[in-house]
Formats: sequence, structure tokens, C-alpha cells
Amino acid sequence: MKTATLTVVLLFTALTQLSFAQKNSPSGGDMITQQAVDNLIAGINSNNEGLQKSSIYFAGLYKVKETVAPLAKTLFENENDNIQLLAALSLYQIQDKEGMNALYKAAKFGDDSKVKNICAAMYNSYVESGESEY
Repeated sequence: MKTATLTVVLLFTALTQLSFAQKNSPSGGDMITQQAVDNLIAGINSNNEGLQKSSIYFAGLYKVKETVAPLAKTLFENENDNIQLLAALSLYQIQDKEGMNALYKAAKFGDDSKVKNICAAMYNSYVESGESEY
């Protein structure tokens, strides 16, 4: 019961702060506080699957560049392919060079064929858009 309450409080705090943030983020112009970024990162690294999925989703939706490293770690280390794919999608949405490099590596060296194929498709789309230097 304690974990569920903590999860709800953390998620509510993150969502509230994303909605009513007060300062600029280097994330591409969206208004977001450092505390909201910290909450997203904590959620991405959480063992609570629901909180983790929500945090990954919102990191991509709001294009929070500060979450690229934890998202890449999730892409490579999480055993749940659905969470890996959600992390890959968020990395693609953020369009950061480091994140795109993670997609490339997952496409080349990943263990799960479904994750590899989808990462390859996302990375190829990025390259074809002309954003890549490759």
C-alpha cells in the first residue's frame, strides 16, 4: 500500500510540475523545472513498471533531453521488451544525437529481434530525415 501511494504521489508531482513549470529547460523550449526532470529520471529508474512507463512516455512527449542517458540505459538493460520499445520511442521523439546513437547500437547489437528491428526503423527514419551526420 505504501508503494502504491508513493507511486501516485510521485506521478502526480511530475505531471503537475510538467504542466505548471516555471523556468526554461534546455529541452527545446518547453517549460519544465529541474525538480520535474529529477522526478522523471527517478520514475524512469523506478522498479514500479507503471511509474516507469509513464515517466518514459512523458520524457519523450516533452522532449526532455536530460533523460536521454537513463532512457538509453533502460533500452539496453531492461528485460521487458515493451519498456525497451517505449524507451526507444522516447529517444526517437527527443531527437538527441546521443539518443540516436543508442538506437543505432540497439539496432545493431540488441538481443531481442523485435526491439532491434524497430530501433533500426526509427534510426533509418532519422537518417533519411537529414538530421544525421552519417
